[in-house]
Amino acid sequence: MMSTYMLFYWFVTFISLYLLIFWLLTYFDKESAKPLAVNNLKKFPLVSIAIPAYNEEKRIKKTILSVLNLDYPSDKIELFVMDDGSSDGTKKVVEKLIKEHKDRNITLVSKPNKGKGAVLNVALKMSNGEFFVVFDADSTVGKNALMVMLPVFSADKETACVLPAIKVRDPHNSLLKYQWIEYLVTFFYKYIMDFVDCIPVSPGPFSVYKKKDIEEIGGFDEDNLTEDLELSLNLQKHHKRIRQNNKVVVETSAPETWKSFYKQRNRWYKGGFYNTLKYRSLIFNKQYGDFGLLQFPAFFAMGWLVLALMLIGIAKLISTTYDFFINLYDINFDILHFIDFSEFWWFSIEYSNILLMIFATSTLMVLLFSAINHHGEKLFKEKWILLPLYLVVYGLFLVFVWLGILIDMIFGKKQKW
Repeated sequence: MMSTYMLFYWFVTFISLYLLIFWLLTYFDKESAKPLAVNNLKKFPLVSIAIPAYNEEKRIKKTILSVLNLDYPSDKIELFVMDDGSSDGTKKVVEKLIKEHKDRNITLVSKPNKGKGAVLNVALKMSNGEFFVVFDADSTVGKNALMVMLPVFSADKETACVLPAIKVRDPHNSLLKYQWIEYLVTFFYKYIMDFVDCIPVSPGPFSVYKKKDIEEIGGFDEDNLTEDLELSLNLQKHHKRIRQNNKVVVETSAPETWKSFYKQRNRWYKGGFYNTLKYRSLIFNKQYGDFGLLQFPAFFAMGWLVLALMLIGIAKLISTTYDFFINLYDINFDILHFIDFSEFWWFSIEYSNILLMIFATSTLMVLLFSAINHHGEKLFKEKWILLPLYLVVYGLFLVFVWLGILIDMIFGKKQKW
């Protein structure tokens, strides 16, 4: 009789493969896609760009200069640099740039540290533009960004937000290379989700919004770990569209150490959990279409399901190992008489499991190569080693992150941006 673990294992595997195959089939069926606008801008509306910054002394200069170098009329851009109580030289760097570019509309606002959502709301109230852009202080944007992204809004009146593709800048170590692959897959995935209006989050690096749409839903949640996710879910709740435009590329800095990577992902996934609880009314709600019936439930459940699967598997491994040594002791450690290596596996090795693993791995590899090809990128010279390692190492580490989140929630640990 099949064990509870095996039933759970097959359930999680089936759901994961179903979603993966669904999105791949959606991608290959490109005729169903709603094409993004390619028309040139007929007018140049005022655009307000907000850069929230906290201790970004080393990186904010490049960020500001990439805004000043945008291929867009300079008198139609107002830039707000929101210093959220930085303790380093961020403020001095910005003040120097303002003096060097007196002909540009740059405003520095310094506030006591209250979080990203709070300073973005201040910038939103100060802004005069028809469009409001959130631009993280550790990123740089391509010159064509506004000229390519703004026409999408005029082509579709329900569009409230347009997103660029985001790539990891200078992936010089293994962790950064893993994240480089992850970002390519993520924004390929979002490109596919755009086909069926299922994009769940608008990240900080150069997300362009209609200002009035943000104001109508109450602005940014100031007490939220992931204010970008909360805003996106709020837009989805109000039946506003979020579009993905991979013709625009933003390069961003990513964590270079496993410790900083863990801290970032702990905040992201914890914020994701709390926001899915906040917007649980969208789950399996048919009035939100594929987003409510498919994407959002999967977004909510998969992390916890995989964590549960891994924990049950580890418990089974420990139990099997313990029984093995107890029985070995009973027969006076006669290993050759007793040993059965199959007992060490989380589940008995069967042809069906082997075939499933081959199929799942092959499907994931198709996704990885499709994503890399879509972005026109080339793999590193370590490609044949890096991709399998990405699937194994990255997956195990993210399970570790979810375990940390569970522990934090049990002990009530709080976290800031």
